[in-house]
Amino acid sequence: MPRRKNPDPLAMKLGARIRSVRVEKKMSIVQLARAAGLSKGHLSSIEHGRAVFNMVTAGKIAKGLGLKLMALALFPEESTLEQIVEHMCGMSPEQLEQVREKLFRKASSTKARPARGPGRG
Repeated sequence: MPRRKNPDPLAMKLGARIRSVRVEKKMSIVQLARAAGLSKGHLSSIEHGRAVFNMVTAGKIAKGLGLKLMALALFPEESTLEQIVEHMCGMSPEQLEQVREKLFRKASSTKARPARGPGRG
């Protein structure tokens, strides 16, 4: 894969996210490279924002980290929504179903009722 001479800001941000999750999961770069089917050098270039990589490679890295692909592109330090989504990505299917039920039950009970016009009922 090609390398950038100057790291792209988004590539650096994604690389830092990959490294952060890898370290949080107590994985070495060699362990993640093996799990993702990548070379250690290529993964290192990705983590430093210098490698050009595609969605297939991102998917392999996410799988190697035990994440859904969308979770890899979350930046929880930047928004509450992304913090919540990251937390939900780690939930069991049963826990997600409970959250879904609570959210949609609450949403349907708080929907505004149509306003009645003047002189009506």
